[in-house]
Amino acid sequence: LITLARSAAEAGADLFWVGRGDDGELRHDLMGALGEIRTTVGLPVVVDVWDPGEVDRLSRNADALQIPSAQMQDVPLVRAAGQGDRPVLIARGPSSTIEEWLLAAERVLQGGNRKVALVEQGVRTFETSVRAMLDLNAVAVARRLSHLPVLVNPSLAAGQADIVSDLALAAAATGCEGIILDADVPGPDGATSHRQALAISEAAQLIPKLKRARAALVR
Repeated sequence: LITLARSAAEAGADLFWVGRGDDGELRHDLMGALGEIRTTVGLPVVVDVWDPGEVDRLSRNADALQIPSAQMQDVPLVRAAGQGDRPVLIARGPSSTIEEWLLAAERVLQGGNRKVALVEQGVRTFETSVRAMLDLNAVAVARRLSHLPVLVNPSLAAGQADIVSDLALAAAATGCEGIILDADVPGPDGATSHRQALAISEAAQLIPKLKRARAALVR
């Protein structure tokens, strides 16, 4: 993680997202890595939170918390995040409506935490060639219905790395406030840890394009 964070900083990333995999295990060495990334690499860290009991501990070791899509409707977790002092990212559930997504964010706001953002990362459809369908309609609608920042994670929607760059550039064209990418340092065989993960060298080529697209929109 620390090596990847350094590479991400060199590639031009503005923050470092740490997912929790499929099992969500919260290991002690992860806590140490989060602290080192913040102090020695200098990137703000966003980490997934899966359980209300994790909120306080992770808040001490990260700059922001993300509630993953599978936990979006976990009311105790959302309320616990709302009582904390760290910014909270709400990832939209794969079967959630825009209204349900916004209501989850509203629960955080009701807890007193005003630092909330929304993350679109795909919804379930009948299409089987991709993991989920990236819903850019929802990005546009949410930005009109809410004052909250909207970010997009094309990696988790795609489920395959070869279309992530195209989706990311399309998302940037909506004027969203940020793009979250799954990236990795390839192993000796050239493979990344997840099918949707870009090699960090590919992310380094993509990030300047995203920033240029964003700059063109705000002119």
